[in-house]
Amino acid sequence: MTSPLPSAPVVEDLADAFDHPVFLLDAERRIVSANRTGRAYVKNIWSRELRSGDSMDRYSAPDALETFRQNHARAMAGERVVVHRSIRYPNGQERFFRVCYQPTRGAEGRVHGVLFFAEDRTEELASTARQQLHEAALSQSAHGVAIGSATEVGYPLVYVNPGFEQLTGYAREEILGQSCRFLQGPATDPEVAEQLRRALRDGLPIRVEILNYRKDGTTFWNDVSLFPVRNDAGELTHVVGTQVDVSERHRLQERMAVAERLEALGLFAGGVAHDFNNLLAALVLNLEALEQEHGASEESAAIGAIVERASALTDSLLNFSRVGSATRKPIDLSSRLRKLAQMLDPLLGATTDLRLRLPGEALSLRADPSQIDQVVMNLVLNARDADAKQITVDAWLEPEGDDQPAAVVIAVSDDGEGMSESVRQRAFEPLFTTRPEGHGTGLGLATVHRAVTRHDGTVALESEPGEGTTVRLRFPEWSGSAPT
Repeated sequence: MTSPLPSAPVVEDLADAFDHPVFLLDAERRIVSANRTGRAYVKNIWSRELRSGDSMDRYSAPDALETFRQNHARAMAGERVVVHRSIRYPNGQERFFRVCYQPTRGAEGRVHGVLFFAEDRTEELASTARQQLHEAALSQSAHGVAIGSATEVGYPLVYVNPGFEQLTGYAREEILGQSCRFLQGPATDPEVAEQLRRALRDGLPIRVEILNYRKDGTTFWNDVSLFPVRNDAGELTHVVGTQVDVSERHRLQERMAVAERLEALGLFAGGVAHDFNNLLAALVLNLEALEQEHGASEESAAIGAIVERASALTDSLLNFSRVGSATRKPIDLSSRLRKLAQMLDPLLGATTDLRLRLPGEALSLRADPSQIDQVVMNLVLNARDADAKQITVDAWLEPEGDDQPAAVVIAVSDDGEGMSESVRQRAFEPLFTTRPEGHGTGLGLATVHRAVTRHDGTVALESEPGEGTTVRLRFPEWSGSAPT
């Protein structure tokens, strides 16, 4: 019986410093020496003590034995061999190794043996695989994901996924190392931004909705969630943030709020207009009686002009209130727009050109004819009042898309003065107007919005100062045919 393998000086002095198995083999693959890790490894895998003179063949997995012999032979021939492979042992374990066969030479330069060591990389590869899996999962997420370092000032970004790049318009190379504050801008609510800063400072999770800016300067509502990440010692190391674009939800909420305000105002406007008309009727009768008794005068003419303006205002209020009682029926939209253009043309004057662009085929719509006329008339006259020289009315059938159903679209475009952002935001508010006093009631676009939404449609406004305005109306497609 052989005695336990003693540690050779070279193994004691050098090999024991390694945390992976090291074996010195002779030309016959017998073990001359091994480090402590090598001996412990053999005992753990093979459940026996390593002894000097043992053949390394005894400690090789069956499926790796032939490869082991070939590589040992190559090393004995003077070649340094490095391989990476997985090995399954009799106890069922499967491990992944980086294996090196290093020739050892004597003073004369002749190869006497092989220094064989195996670096177990199972945990490292498993950790790498997990990391790759996590990164693959994050990269496939449609939502933005960003990770900031909590150990550096400003929580600079150390990772962003493709969803974040798509959401913000920034490439990762542009923003890694920066704080996420670069997404904030003039219209960002400072109180919400401060909530985020406090949560970061205190290492607390938080979820807020904040107005952010893309690289191109456009804004979007960002549903932001922050999650602190701590190490085993409880120290904050990173912060993970997810971002979801909820702009469409905000737009829907705003449209619903506008619709509710218009509905309430419509009911109020109808009542006020009727009462006011009664007062105006009494005023007109008294004015006529006064003129019959004393004759017409400049003062009575001025009063009459004021009454006429008040009467026009009440008519607008009544039109606005009547939008709620739509009587829908099939109409030939193309024919109706042609007749309306003929009626509007004299109202525009010689300096404004009205163009009509319609499809060759019939365009049908189920709607209240008088309200469609009112909507288009309001838009065309608004364009005229904006000093437009060219007004274009387009209509077409828009086919079903990925995210929207088929629709009949009416677009009224002009080359007038356009609107600033602040005006655009209030354009559909009842009684809001930029016209001088006595010119316009501020109900034109509000009436348009109320009429279209009552037809289950939507209104989109595009305008820039000096670049004109386009109002696009979308109505649900109707598959029937209109009267000829």
